[in-house]
Amino acid sequence: MNYWKYIVMSLLGACMVFHFSAIYYISGRNFELTSSDYYAQEQVYQQTLERLRMGRDWTLQHRFDGPQRFQIALEGPQGHAPVQHVTVSLMRPNGSAADVTLTATALDNGWWSADLAAPLPRGNWRLFVDVATEDEVAPLFRQQLRVD
Repeated sequence: MNYWKYIVMSLLGACMVFHFSAIYYISGRNFELTSSDYYAQEQVYQQTLERLRMGRDWTLQHRFDGPQRFQIALEGPQGHAPVQHVTVSLMRPNGSAADVTLTATALDNGWWSADLAAPLPRGNWRLFVDVATEDEVAPLFRQQLRVD
């Protein structure tokens, strides 16, 4: 007796049952590919991208003036609004307990200065700079920083 035809037919039948049950299971689910407020989320995303693109036109210099003072100099493109407020965030990639957010004060030579509560530990840091001008508040810079 040849059982191969029964084996092949049962495999095909099992495959068909599996596919039909998968289609039935999936059709009973409601998968939302977009959220109800996707347009508002896209607007926020586009504004963030525009601010980061704007940051490419600025130049940044930073230095440590002693162990507990961080200084930063910003120079914007031609015709930019003057900088009124600078916030500096120093974030440790593998140690969020050491993260620091500083509000910088303007110095007379074009630099902005922020005092640290304690000296920064050695290692890699992420530097985030937010700048407020008359026009808007913009996150301008995101870069790596090495403290030795």
